[in-house]
Amino acid sequence: MPKYRPLPYNSEVMGVLSCLILGYDNVKSMMKILHQPQSTISHKLLFLKRTGVVKKHRWKFDINWDKLYKTVLFVIKKQFDTGVISSKKPDKITKEKTKSRKQLLALDLESALPKQLIKNILYNYSSLQINFGYPKFSIFEIFEKFLDQLSLSDEKTIREIDEFYNSRLLRIKKLLKYRVTENEFFFNTLVSPKL
Repeated sequence: MPKYRPLPYNSEVMGVLSCLILGYDNVKSMMKILHQPQSTISHKLLFLKRTGVVKKHRWKFDINWDKLYKTVLFVIKKQFDTGVISSKKPDKITKEKTKSRKQLLALDLESALPKQLIKNILYNYSSLQINFGYPKFSIFEIFEKFLDQLSLSDEKTIREIDEFYNSRLLRIKKLLKYRVTENEFFFNTLVSPKL
């Protein structure tokens, strides 16, 4: 079996995971959709089964939503470790990972990001990827993009989402303040006056 990266950072298996999320629960249907051989799909399913996000029932496979949800929460916590979080204006970037991390841990992520919201995010991404040829992103990349856009979205839109899902995205947005990805941080550092 090929060696795969850990699930949160693995975009190779996202086609198979997306098929499962959309309800294509057997190898034959995935072969038609993904245009991949049976052996490749079986290897990816075995990998997903070993990580615990997929369960097998005879010839059909199913998502273990509890395990996938925990994986997403892990990824979001990681975002606060890898992203640069600043409490100052973007032109004066200071790393405040520890403070932001403590604030995030104080916020109950399970109540801030209900399971139904995470399911819908993954379902919509899967639909884009399978039905419209959207690029394969890892779970980490999906939620990195989600948090980046959350930090840029207006509060009215976020309040509507919070009301619909009973989530607390507005609190997460406030923790993000000015979120700068590594590439933006690198660019801002390169073009700033001498360090």
